[in-house]
Amino acid sequence: MAEFFVSAFVIIRDRKGRILLVRKKGEAKWSLPGGGVEEGEAPWQGAIRESQEETGYKVKILKMLGMYYIPAINKIKITFRAKVIGGKLRKDPGEISDCQFVKPRLRNLERRYKEIIQDAISGKTHVLKILTSPQTSG
Repeated sequence: MAEFFVSAFVIIRDRKGRILLVRKKGEAKWSLPGGGVEEGEAPWQGAIRESQEETGYKVKILKMLGMYYIPAINKIKITFRAKVIGGKLRKDPGEISDCQFVKPRLRNLERRYKEIIQDAISGKTHVLKILTSPQTSG
């Protein structure tokens, strides 16, 4: 039986249309807040936990936006639209070098998040896609 690695991410926009992004230590480009779902944890719970760990914000999941399968690494990425309901913006010093609301530009995004963010910006929901470009982490 094949095992899948599941990760979950949030897309949070501010009133100016910017998206909350994080820059992980050792990486030059921006990524979405989120990460691996732990055993016994629902994907939306993992997205909430990871986003709070990385950004300091407590968030509420509003809806699922998409599910992306990466066959090369047998990974599923699930994205959720969320909103901030508490906390204060701060980076996780052990994992994140920066976090802020930014206007996403394709050139400043980690390759593995470009298509996911493009789908969210364009207003797509209930996306089911297979990502075939080389993506090895995140």
